[in-house]
Amino acid sequence: MVDVPEFWEYGEETGILLFTLSTSFVAAFLFYLLDIWLPNKEKQDILKLRLSKPLNKILVNMIAPLIGLLILSPKSNITINRIVSLSKEDLEELLSEIDLFNDRNSKYFFDDWRDEKVIEYLLSFLANCNRLVDQVNILPNVDFDLLMILDKIKYSDYNEALEEQRYFYSLSVDERGGVSGIVLTEGILEYVQLFEELKKYMIDNDIEITFDKIPIIEYMME
Repeated sequence: MVDVPEFWEYGEETGILLFTLSTSFVAAFLFYLLDIWLPNKEKQDILKLRLSKPLNKILVNMIAPLIGLLILSPKSNITINRIVSLSKEDLEELLSEIDLFNDRNSKYFFDDWRDEKVIEYLLSFLANCNRLVDQVNILPNVDFDLLMILDKIKYSDYNEALEEQRYFYSLSVDERGGVSGIVLTEGILEYVQLFEELKKYMIDNDIEITFDKIPIIEYMME
């Protein structure tokens, strides 16, 4: 044993303590890495795959009826990029051309085989969207931020505006008359923002976006 004077008093004890703490830290880090982080990452990767399909379907069911609605206006030259940047004034001008209760969907790019009034067509997409939101909500370990976005989508002003029009549409023809699409203005503006918010969440969290690969959506992206 070499007799070397300590650099400072209790230096040996300090060295032993630091060595013990270091090895404990390394052991704890390895435990966290192998027993917690890696399994959790694997679960998150599986969850992202599970989320991709329903979230993409939600995006489609949010944007498709808006494209179809605005296509009805003879003054419109609609692309998705234009939809997400429409001002309230532009939207009001486009929607004022549409009668929700009496116009049919013959000019829609989506499902042109369907013979429905505009309000019926919009409500069918809304029902699909809400059903998909419910499916995602019951998945385990869904991120809280995503749940908040989906909650805002399901209980948006657009939802409420359409549900209100559903009630009036259920009245007799004489009682209900016609309703201008302009009643949806505020709701659509918020709905488009939520569409963009969900898409951004998916990008930020590396969830694959595929809705824009649908031919008609690709066309509307140009």
